Amino acid sequence: MKKTINLPIRSKKYAHRFIVVIVFTLISLPQSFSQPKEKLQLELGKAKMIARLKPDSAYLQLRHITESTETSNKTEIVAEALQEMGKIAYHLGSYPQALADYLESYQLYKTFNNQKKQAELLSDIGILYYYNRQPIKAFESYRKALGIYKSIQYAEGIANTYGKLGHLYEKQAHNMTAH
Repeated sequence: MKKTINLPIRSKKYAHRFIVVIVFTLISLPQSFSQPKEKLQLELGKAKMIARLKPDSAYLQLRHITESTETSNKTEIVAEALQEMGKIAYHLGSYPQALADYLESYQLYKTFNNQKKQAELLSDIGILYYYNRQPIKAFESYRKALGIYKSIQYAEGIANTYGKLGHLYEKQAHNMTAH
């Protein structure tokens, strides 16, 4: 005979939410074995998980990660949190905030010499400049990203950046003929 557990939940939709809440609660519990860096990594993971459903909550959680870390103890986790904050701000249409977050993250990745992340951010910054109608800055950002991708021989990054440069060039050509 099978035993079933009757939870006070009305449907599968609510059951899924209930399980997610339980998991987040368990993850949030203080863990005596956890180091501060590991705790930040967990918080970052949680924020990434809820970013699509609740971008405002995720943004606040990421902001907490960046503010709770001492200035002298900035880690790549903080740089990643800032990058995620930039993505959320971008998707919410807050381009100035996205740019500020991306630039701060870029500077941190520069201190850690993480070239792949630097190029990734420069590419994202180029997109922001493009949407802010600053094609010269977008071109410069893409050019720097392309240079980094070539130096680390990252083919996917090179291809994506060429695609963005081609798109920028195409739009500029259309704008020239429209005038």
